[in-house]
Amino acid sequence: MKITVEKNTLVQSLTRVSKASAPKGPIGALACVMLSASKNGKVSLGCTDLSVSATETIDCEVDEHGDAAINSQSLLARVRAMPVGPVSIHVDKSATILSGVTTRRFVIPSLDTVDMPDMTTPPDGEPALVMLPGTLVRMLKEVMFAISRDNTRPQLNAMLLECSQDQTSLGLRFVATDGHRLVVSEIGNPKAEQTALIPLRGVAEILRLAEALKEDDTVAIYLHDRFVSAECDGKTISVQKIESSFPAWQEVVPNKQPTTSAVVPREACLEAIKAVALSSKEGLGAVAFTFSAGTLALRAEDSACGQGEDEVPVEHTGSNLTIGLKSVYVIEALSALDCQEVMLEMTGDLEPVVVSPLDGDEYKAVIMPLRL
Repeated sequence: MKITVEKNTLVQSLTRVSKASAPKGPIGALACVMLSASKNGKVSLGCTDLSVSATETIDCEVDEHGDAAINSQSLLARVRAMPVGPVSIHVDKSATILSGVTTRRFVIPSLDTVDMPDMTTPPDGEPALVMLPGTLVRMLKEVMFAISRDNTRPQLNAMLLECSQDQTSLGLRFVATDGHRLVVSEIGNPKAEQTALIPLRGVAEILRLAEALKEDDTVAIYLHDRFVSAECDGKTISVQKIESSFPAWQEVVPNKQPTTSAVVPREACLEAIKAVALSSKEGLGAVAFTFSAGTLALRAEDSACGQGEDEVPVEHTGSNLTIGLKSVYVIEALSALDCQEVMLEMTGDLEPVVVSPLDGDEYKAVIMPLRL
């Protein structure tokens, strides 16, 4: 195989697909990138660790078509070290030769391509849904922080996807929980016709793909037997689904009429919580929220950190209430939103708090209280 491709284009592609490799694993092939040059002037790059696969196709000059397997980190480091301009990659038997517009040259060992696993790619047929990358990015960021980081609980170390789509409308819902808070982001009226449990690492890679796309691109999401794939413009991420049951999240969302509610200015409230939380344990601990007529009073106290207080003007309805909440949970829920005002709804000091935008019902964060 012999190809020539622009350095910057190759660096960008290698950087993205190499995230799916396993450079420190015991299987050498999983640390490699597979290059496949075709006669039509394109080369595809692919990496996989068997649970996540990333592929991308870019334009190049093809002098000799063929395949090559090269350690992804070694290749990326050397391409970055090449001068700006076209880079030539020539694979000859068990070696890969890199050259450019100057005398700089590298030789890298190659792996036999028969040792490379197959890359998971989207199946034939129509995708489960098609959406704009900006919408996908927003929804993923709204729930991603609530995914548990505990790898021993795979059903919580993942995000639930529920979707339905017909010729006129799209219904999509993302749900995440770590057992202490639950976040739901949705558009349309999803009917859970198709579902998938996507691990945190896969969610991060799909987000990375969507963030790299243009505003007017569209992302196709495919749900197949064992994988979820996101594809756009020659770029693909495929993630192995978690074969486990997600908690019955609907039972966590309060269905009682709230006895206390408050319309809160999001940015002012966020700033005040961050400040008061400095006086809580590790700066992320319990803060007392006291709702009364026109005011939200915040208070944190710790024997080692001292005491912090502040007040935020709010539109309060219902009973006065003091409730304890872990500050970081409220901070992350408010930070995920991009709105002027939020609604906080409660039914008691030991019942969950529901946080949602004032002007919509497509997002809900349910936060469990703390005993003060």
